[in-house]
Amino acid sequence: MKAGILKSWMVNQYKKEIKIGDKVILWVTGEVAGVYALATVTSVPQEATNEEDEMIYYVDPASNEKTARVNLSMEYNLVNSPILKDKILQNEVLKDLKQGTQGTNFPATKYQYEAISNLINKKPLRMKSLTSEPLNQILYGPPGTGKTYHTVNKAVAIANPSFSFEGKSRQDIRDEYDRLKKDGQIEFVTFHQSMTYEDFIEGIKPKKPEVNDTFIKYEIQEGIFKRIAKRADYQPTVQASRFSLTPEEYEKASFYKISLGNTAIPEDEQIYRHSIDNGFIALGWGGANDFTGKSEHEIAQMVPSVLEKFEARSVNYFIHYLKVGDYVVASYGNLAFRAIGRVTGEYEYKRIKFMRFIFFGKGFSFL
Repeated sequence: MKAGILKSWMVNQYKKEIKIGDKVILWVTGEVAGVYALATVTSVPQEATNEEDEMIYYVDPASNEKTARVNLSMEYNLVNSPILKDKILQNEVLKDLKQGTQGTNFPATKYQYEAISNLINKKPLRMKSLTSEPLNQILYGPPGTGKTYHTVNKAVAIANPSFSFEGKSRQDIRDEYDRLKKDGQIEFVTFHQSMTYEDFIEGIKPKKPEVNDTFIKYEIQEGIFKRIAKRADYQPTVQASRFSLTPEEYEKASFYKISLGNTAIPEDEQIYRHSIDNGFIALGWGGANDFTGKSEHEIAQMVPSVLEKFEARSVNYFIHYLKVGDYVVASYGNLAFRAIGRVTGEYEYKRIKFMRFIFFGKGFSFL
């Protein structure tokens, strides 16, 4: 890139998806990792060798075998002033930009490409660029005209702008809605006549009496809107890393994400604490069903009579794909994670009274 002669790039993933006109973010790994160029794809993936003037920069110029490659047209060459990883991770749009080992292809969104372009051109980040949907909308009409039906689509489009509705069934959209709702990104609120300021913002509520109480006790409880606002305003505390993998370990590792309770519900904190204290991870999908001994196919057949499609997929991933030795990140909403560990045991069914659901889990060692 310093010589300005980079003309093509090797493709080892997404060969069928890459097309002419796609945008490319060139990421360099290592001690000074970051974005070093933006480019545009000018050919479909095809078997080809490197250009001769490119090969002089290779460690072994004689090894110029044919590989799947695409031609590139350089839009921005940032080799002399790259946008380094620290700055990328501080950006609201780019903090989830996928990175990997050198020479690997990862998907990115158009919003991430535009955000990098804005950084190059010193344009401020505008949150409205995250979604084309107006954030305040009113759907009106008489009963039965589809207001609730269309609310699901609108909520998904706002909460996850990268979700494509093209070719998706109603169930696919509903599954994404349920996922976002479970992650605390969506709240469905009915403003019925009995809803008060205390329910929506904050109020004083009586506590459940305990044995030998002689008077009523009250506590301040946050309302729906205040909980949403706190989640949106949350800024995680960055801590020094105490967990690391060698490149060889990383290549062999498999990572999964789990919630361990809904951080928007204060009562769910005990789910996380109980998991930490007792060395297991638990899944909240699946209701009171015991899936011991059931195959992936048998669980899939429980849709729709027993499980929703998204539930069955989550249960199957948990039981049949999550293996001993795999790494699992316990998330804290969508902005941070609060624990990481490795699976140490197989699936087992547990009944834990205080949890909102009958949970089932796997042995787990928190790192």
